[in-house]
Amino acid sequence: MRPQLFAFALGFNLFINTNFKVLITIWILIFTGFSQRVYASSDSLTAASLLAESTQPGISHEQRLGTLQRAKKLAQQEGDIYSTGNALYEICVVYLEQGDNEQYLIQRRSFNDYFEQYKDNTTALLLKLLDIEHNLRNSNHNEAVLNGEALVKQIRSDDLTRRSRLNDSIYEFTLSDLARLSNFLGIAYFSLGQYEFSQAYFSDSMKYNMELGNQSVVASLLGNLSAVSWSQNDFEKALDYTEQAISILETTEATQTLLRNILNKGVYLVELERPVEAQAIFFDLIQDNNIGSYPDIKISALYNLASSLIESEKFDQAERHLIEAMELSVNLKDEMSINDVNQQLAQLKIAKKDYRAAIPLLKENARYYESKGLKRDMAETYKILSGAYRNLKQYEDALDYLEPYYSLMLELQNESRQKSITEFQEKFDAEQRENEIAALKSQNAIHQLQVESKNNLIKALVAIGVLVILMIWNQLRNKQKLADQFETMSLTDPLTKIGNRRYFKAHINRELEYAKRHMNSNSQQGLGIFIFDIDFFKKLNDRYGHDAGDTVLIEFSQRIKTTLRSSDLLARWGGEEFVVAARINSQKDLPLIASKILTIINGSPFELVGSDPIAVSCSIGGVAYPFINDNDVIPDWHLLINLADHALYEAKQKGRNQWVLVENNNIQDFNELEQSGNETLDDLIKTDRIRLASSSA
Repeated sequence: MRPQLFAFALGFNLFINTNFKVLITIWILIFTGFSQRVYASSDSLTAASLLAESTQPGISHEQRLGTLQRAKKLAQQEGDIYSTGNALYEICVVYLEQGDNEQYLIQRRSFNDYFEQYKDNTTALLLKLLDIEHNLRNSNHNEAVLNGEALVKQIRSDDLTRRSRLNDSIYEFTLSDLARLSNFLGIAYFSLGQYEFSQAYFSDSMKYNMELGNQSVVASLLGNLSAVSWSQNDFEKALDYTEQAISILETTEATQTLLRNILNKGVYLVELERPVEAQAIFFDLIQDNNIGSYPDIKISALYNLASSLIESEKFDQAERHLIEAMELSVNLKDEMSINDVNQQLAQLKIAKKDYRAAIPLLKENARYYESKGLKRDMAETYKILSGAYRNLKQYEDALDYLEPYYSLMLELQNESRQKSITEFQEKFDAEQRENEIAALKSQNAIHQLQVESKNNLIKALVAIGVLVILMIWNQLRNKQKLADQFETMSLTDPLTKIGNRRYFKAHINRELEYAKRHMNSNSQQGLGIFIFDIDFFKKLNDRYGHDAGDTVLIEFSQRIKTTLRSSDLLARWGGEEFVVAARINSQKDLPLIASKILTIINGSPFELVGSDPIAVSCSIGGVAYPFINDNDVIPDWHLLINLADHALYEAKQKGRNQWVLVENNNIQDFNELEQSGNETLDDLIKTDRIRLASSSA
C-alpha cells in the first residue's frame, strides 16, 4: 500500500468510532506526521540522484523508464529545471529505443514545451538529436543525414565537456552526445551505401568514446565497423570485429549490445558458409532469457535463422520462425522489419518454386525500399524479381528488372568510400624473377650461338667456299628466327597474351621520347601512365578457384585492350596488376581514359564456367608526363610509375572501384621529385607539393 493510502485508511477507521471533530483533528495530525516522516526519510533522494541511478549497468528499459519518470516528477516539485530537462530528454530516448513511436511523440511534445518555456541552447540541440534518431529509426536516412550534418556544423568537439549530464548533474550538450550523433550519422550513411562517410563517422564516435572510457559503446562501434566490412564482402574481417566486440561486452552489463553482436556473428558465419554454427547461434539467441526485452533483435534472429534454414531446405521450420517474426514486427509497427520478413517469405516461396506467389511480395517491398531511398535493398529485390520471372520463362519481365539491378549496383559501387587499408601484393614474386633470369640466360646463350656462328662462317669462307657459306647462312637464318620467336615469347604474358613487365620496360622510353618531341614542337601532347589492379582478386580466387581467376584476368585484359589505341602500351605488371602508357592530347584526357577503363570493367558481369556471372571492379592510379615543366628532361620512368602506384594506393584507401590522379602543384625539378620518393602522398599534399584528383571528388 502506498503511504498516502495507508494514512487515509487509518483516519477513516478512527472517524467511525469517535467524535467527529476530535477524530478529524487526530487524523490530520497523524497524516501530517506520517507525511513528514516519509519526506524526512527521502531527504537524500533527489531528482539528480535518481537520474544518476538510471545510468546503472544492467537496468532494464522498464526500470530505467520508471526511475526517469520519478526523477522528472521530483525535479518539477523541487523546481530543478536542469534535472527536468535531462529527465524529459532521457524519457524520449527510452521510448525511441523501445520502438514506441506514439509515446515518444507525446514525450517529445512535452520536451518541446519545456524548450518554449526556457529557450535554452542545450534543449535546442538535444531536440535536434532526438529528431535525427527518430529519422533513423523510421528509415528516413536522407533526412537523418541532412539534419545530422547541419547539427555537426553547430558543434566543436574541443568546446564540449567530457562530464556526464546525468552522473555529474549538469545540463549541457556533451562529448557523449556528439559521439552519439556521430554514430547516428555513420548508420545513416551506411544505410545509403556511402561507406566513406559511414566509416569516418563511426571512427569519430569510436575516438570520442575511447576518450570517455565507454567500453561498451566502443564494442558497439566495433560492431558497426564490422557491418561496413560486411558491406564490402570482407566477412572474415567483419567476423573479427564482431568477436572483438563480444569479448569486450562479456565483461560488461551491456546486454542489448552483446545480443546484437552475437546476432551479427551468426550473420557473418552464414556468409562464410558455416551454416551449422550460424543456426546454433540464432537458435540460442531466440531462447535467451533477455531477448524478450529487445523484440527487434529477436525479429532479426528469427529472420536470419529462417534464411539459413531455407538454404538447408528445412522449409517448415523456416516458415514457423518467419510467422513469429512477422507477428512481432506487426506488434511493434516496425515497417522495416515487416518488409524484411516479407522479403524472406518471398525467398521461401521461391525456394519452394512457387514463383507466382513470391512476385507480389517482392514488388510490394520494391515500392517500399524505393520510397525510403534504400538502394541496396532495391537492387537485391530487383535481382530476386528478375530470377523469379526467368524461372517462369517470362524473359522480357526478367530483363526489365535485371537492367535496374545492374544500374543500382554500379551506382552503389561508385558511391562506396570504404577507408580500409589493404596491403599490396609483392610487385615481383619469386616466379617472375626466376622467369626473367631464365629469359636473360636464354638470350645470352642465343647471342653466344650467333657469335660462334659468325666465327664459323669466316672459317668456312676460307676453307670450303660458296656452298658451305650458303648452308651456314641458312642455319643462321633459322637460328635468328628462333631467337625472334623467343624474344616475342619473353615479352608476352603467357596467360593474357598481352605485354609483360619486360615488354613495358622495353618500350616506355620510346613513348617518353615521342611525347618529348611533341612537347618541343609546342604541342600539348603528352603521356598518361596508369597502374591498376582488380579489386578483391584474392577473394575471387579463394571463392571460385584459380581457373576462374585466370578467366577473369584474360577477360579483364581484353576489355582494357578495347579501350586503347594500337600505339598505347598495355602490360600485365604482375598478378592482378596492369599498367598502361597512353598518348594524350592534353592532361584533360587523363580522367577520361581512367573513367573509360572503369566503365568497360563495370559495364557487364564477367562470365565464369559453371558459375553465375560475377561483378568485377578495379582501382586506378595515374599520372601525366610532363609532370614538371621541363621539356628538355626525360625523367626516369620509375618515378612516374611510383607516383601512379601511390595514387593507386590512395584509390584503395578511398574504397576501391575508382581512379585517383596525382597532379604537380609545386615540385620544380626531377631531383626534388626523386628526393620525395620515400614520402607519402599525405606528406606531399600537406607541404603543398602535389594535389589529387579522383572520381570520388
